[in-house]
Amino acid sequence: MKKVITVLVCSCFVLMSIGMAESGAKAGRRKGADGCGMYEKFYSNVKIVLKNSEKLGLTDAQREQVKEMKYDVKKNKIQACADINLLSVDISKALWQKEVDLDEVNALIDQKYQSKAQLKKDMVGAYVALNSMLSPEQRDMVKSIYKCRKAETCQKAYGKKSKGKMAHKM
Repeated sequence: MKKVITVLVCSCFVLMSIGMAESGAKAGRRKGADGCGMYEKFYSNVKIVLKNSEKLGLTDAQREQVKEMKYDVKKNKIQACADINLLSVDISKALWQKEVDLDEVNALIDQKYQSKAQLKKDMVGAYVALNSMLSPEQRDMVKSIYKCRKAETCQKAYGKKSKGKMAHKM
């Protein structure tokens, strides 16, 4: 009986440690590890530009150009993420073969991370293209709107204005 109880207790500890390790691994994943962080930066600027197009003095042609750029980036990101996911499946499939071809797996891994790098480069290129489309005054106005929006969010969350750094009381 003691052996059964000992085995059950040990099993519970093992299962709990596996669950905790999984949750810790998920919590440790960076947002934007696949280029999404840059996408969010680009998309937030697009949102600011389109919402404040009158304040920024954008022409109708510029507004349409920003919208077109937004949709092109969105389509490219969806396609790139799908390709990356398909490569992940191909890697898994290759690893589950009876005889794993190391060269094939390495080639697939290289292809996957080249795709991720290209996605990141495309996101940076779109961000730069958006900013280069604006005049220096318009870029400054977008930055000030972004900072104001960030300060308002910080004020709502913490009940006080932020000075760029969050002060936490312990």
